[in-house]
Parts: sequence; C-alpha cells; structure tokens
Amino acid sequence: MSRTSFPCPACKVLLKPRKYVPAGKRLVCPYCDSRFSMPVELAWSQPPAIRKPAQSAAEPETEHPAQASGTTESPPVFPSPAPTDISGLYRRFALILVAAILILSAGFGTALYIVAKDRFALRSALAAKNSVANVEHAEHPSPQAVNKTEEEKRHGDFRQKMIEGGVALGNHRFEEAVKDYEAALQLFPEDVEAAKGLSAARTSLEAQARSQKDEEKRHGRRTLCGCPQ
Repeated sequence: MSRTSFPCPACKVLLKPRKYVPAGKRLVCPYCDSRFSMPVELAWSQPPAIRKPAQSAAEPETEHPAQASGTTESPPVFPSPAPTDISGLYRRFALILVAAILILSAGFGTALYIVAKDRFALRSALAAKNSVANVEHAEHPSPQAVNKTEEEKRHGDFRQKMIEGGVALGNHRFEEAVKDYEAALQLFPEDVEAAKGLSAARTSLEAQARSQKDEEKRHGRRTLCGCPQ
C-alpha cells in the first residue's frame, strides 16, 4: 500500500492520492504537470485488502470492464487546488490598514490633547506663581530693590540740581547757583562737573560782591562832595 503522502520529484509539493498507487505506477503532478513513476521505496509490497460486499448465490460475479478488455488503468488524477481569492485578500488588507491608521490617529490625537492640556496647566501655574511673587515683591521689596530705587532717585535729584545751577549761573543769580551746586555735591561729592560749577558760581558771586562794594564806595564819595550822581 502506498503511503498517505509523498513529494513530487519536480516541484517538491506534497501529494496525497485518494487510492492505492502501486510501485512503478506512472503519475501526473497536478501542480507542475510533470510525469514520474511511483518509487518502490515509497510503496508497500501488498495492496490494501478491499472488502467486497457479500453476493448472493444466484448473482454471478462480474468482471471489471477494464480487466475484461485488457486495458491498463489510467494514472490517478489529483484534485487541483482551489484558486485563491486575491480580491478578498486585498479587501482584508485594506480594512486592516484603515483600522490601523484610525487607531494610530486616535492615539496621536489623544497624546497631543494630553500634552497641550498639561502645557496649559503648567503655564497657568507659572503665571499664578509669578503674579503672587510680584505682589509679594511690591508689598515687601528686597533691600537690593530699595537701594536701586534710592540710587535712581539720587541720580534724578543730582541732574535736577545741576540743571538749576547752570540756569541760575547763566542768569547771574549766583547765590542760587551756589546753593544748587552745593546740593548736587552733597548727593555726589566726587562729581567733577558739580565742583567746577560751584567754583564758578562762588567766583562770580565774589566778583559781584566786590563790584557792589566798589559801587557803594563811589556813591558815598559823590554824596559827601555834593557831586551829581
């Protein structure tokens, strides 16, 4: 009896015959149409025992037509494989691809939403923290901020005094110029421009005072001698 299956010598496809194939039998592969003989090593020596139904005594045994005619049995034909539904495979692949794209899109969108939400929450928290810090800083300024504010105020006052002193000096109000330059030097004692302005104002004031004294002397002399003024 032949084995249940054996490979085709040409295409190596496993063949499964439906009935007994003796050794040396010519076979046709349904896949590659190659012809070959059943190898001896793949066949058993004895065919399988076939049970025949019991015949009545009145019914004579009939001989197979092929045996009666003396013709050889045609090689067995193996069933050809069913054609593969390529369009169905394409449809399934397309459905799987669309489902995968939808799942990935949904996951990506969810991740973006979570990241944006977390970023908004972080920005809100930072803004609230900065506002609280600004309020605390306004209520309780640091020593550095106080010193900076005082320094800016000193510079502003110094510039104002220097401007006022220059204007008074130009208008021959020398006493006001001296006061303005002295106030500027009190703010910044090492300032050279303020020192020069104060020196010029004092010199002009002294010259003005001498001029007034000389004028008073000349007026007194004219009064004593009765000269017309």
